[in-house]
Amino acid sequence: MERPLGRTGAFASAIGQGTTKTGPWSDASSERDRERIAVLQYGIELGMNLIDTAELYGGGHAEDLVGRAIAGRRDRVVLASKFNPEHSGYATLLAAAEASLRRLRTDYLDLYQLHWPEPRIPFEETVAALDRLVADGKVRWVGLGNMTSVQLEHARRLASHLPLVSVQVEYNLFQRAAESDVLPYCEEAGLTPLAYSVLDRGAGMVAGPRRDLLAGLASKYECTVAQIMVAWVLRRPGVIALVKAASRQHTTENAGAIALRLEDADLAHLEQCFAQRILHVAPERIDVRGVYRTADEARQNVQDLVPAPVAVAECLARGESLKPLPLAAMSGSGEERRYALLDGEVLYWGWVLARGLGDPMPAFVRDGDVGMGGAV
Repeated sequence: MERPLGRTGAFASAIGQGTTKTGPWSDASSERDRERIAVLQYGIELGMNLIDTAELYGGGHAEDLVGRAIAGRRDRVVLASKFNPEHSGYATLLAAAEASLRRLRTDYLDLYQLHWPEPRIPFEETVAALDRLVADGKVRWVGLGNMTSVQLEHARRLASHLPLVSVQVEYNLFQRAAESDVLPYCEEAGLTPLAYSVLDRGAGMVAGPRRDLLAGLASKYECTVAQIMVAWVLRRPGVIALVKAASRQHTTENAGAIALRLEDADLAHLEQCFAQRILHVAPERIDVRGVYRTADEARQNVQDLVPAPVAVAECLARGESLKPLPLAAMSGSGEERRYALLDGEVLYWGWVLARGLGDPMPAFVRDGDVGMGGAV
């Protein structure tokens, strides 16, 4: 099954092969690299012709592996990559594109995407560089990523002459903020949503009634829980799911989800069980076990997290919204309850830098009673 790329008349596979969490060059091994290349090639043979990568992944290692995987297959692939937000300036973006093309061993990208917005660099510079890349034949289409509908509208006004076709957005059974913002905007604007993290933290992390429901559906449809989760994302017309596979078995599993159609009654059960209840929790009540322990450390960003927390803080200072962050309930109850942050450290620190530790931030509890109508 294929889905359209914007209004170009071109199509790509409904499930794209993702390459996130590819290790850095320093941890690479020839054996693992060969296996990853073989898995990507196997995915192409199964019809998953969209491959999505980024200069961020493994510091370019992922692009190198993709380039080796598509050798002799370039005309069968819709090749997509992303540039780091700090490279959004005119000269730095042109240089980043050239570096990506070298690693990918190709002279053009089908889709070149802004990974995250960078408010400290005028978007006009980004547009000018992308315009140059398109004019030079090095980029066919342009994509955006991790923007709200307000940000997307601003970007589209400035880039109205560019072949803008897609938006990458986090979307899965747990993280559903896109349903009220980005997905409706994309549908109206004729942009293709590329959903990432469709398995969230992994199908094996689901617990309680949600786990039981997914297991029951997997038994009914004679498939895996992961396939149910992917099929749920694909229920929305036009959405393309990006899924990484570490083995041929997982690649076969991903490809099998394309043909899976969930009945309306089962979709309704999933809707009820995974309804997202948004909480507002003060950051001081959230434990962060990431690379930074204080706001000052996050502000300095010596670990070069992407996007930089200060960039997120600037977006928030402009009045732009923050998607709810996933939490796990810990000790206490009511106003005394504490939570653990499951993902989104950069967004957490961006909020703290912009609003402080006492200002409640949007969040949801990933499992348990909260999110299914229970009390905090």
